[in-house]
Amino acid sequence: MKKIFILFISITLILSIQDYAEGKTLGVSLVDENLKIETNDKYVGVLLGELILLPDDNNYDKPSALEMINTLSQINPTILNFLTENNLKVKLFNGKLTDEPSFQNLKGTVPRGWNNGLTWDDVPGGCGPTLALAKIGASQTGMGHSSVNLELHEVGHLFERNYQKLRDNMEYIQIWKEEAPKLMPGRDYFSDYQDEFFAEAFAMYYYGSNTREVVKQVAPNTYSLISDIENSPVLI
Repeated sequence: MKKIFILFISITLILSIQDYAEGKTLGVSLVDENLKIETNDKYVGVLLGELILLPDDNNYDKPSALEMINTLSQINPTILNFLTENNLKVKLFNGKLTDEPSFQNLKGTVPRGWNNGLTWDDVPGGCGPTLALAKIGASQTGMGHSSVNLELHEVGHLFERNYQKLRDNMEYIQIWKEEAPKLMPGRDYFSDYQDEFFAEAFAMYYYGSNTREVVKQVAPNTYSLISDIENSPVLI
């Protein structure tokens, strides 16, 4: 039986004002949770505390959530600072994506380019203009997706969407066209959608030394692009 790997789709979503009026919240800030972050950089810990939201019912797999947070701690602090300075958030959630306030209007609908019978209800992660979401316990490849890492992929979307120097940048567009088929061969989805390519390259860059080396060797211009972003004075 063939496994169906769900690809990530990003869509511009508008958070419902009605949800806030009814007293619903996006989640509980990490700073209010008693979770120990494993990082040698206290500044990174502070940034993650501002960036990350958790389920407000406190009924979630805390070890899995902590593992996801520790994975996100591998992102360069310059980028984490950019996200927090722009009031962007990352929520780790339970249940279905379409039960989250910003995705409820997509229940039962089919993401762009899908023809496998699945809907947004089956997707473990997504990203709106100011909020990225990743399902707790679904980090790894095959857990409803084909990314190297769910939470890093979605944060890649969040950054790309808000970092204007990437938007309509002809140099970046050329890099995408040239290196997407090399870094992700046989995966037309990443060659068709520029934002998906960046999100997955971002995930590979930060997931670990092995995947970062793959980016460096196979897609050197993409590697240099992310490295240059880390050292951009605009973000500091």
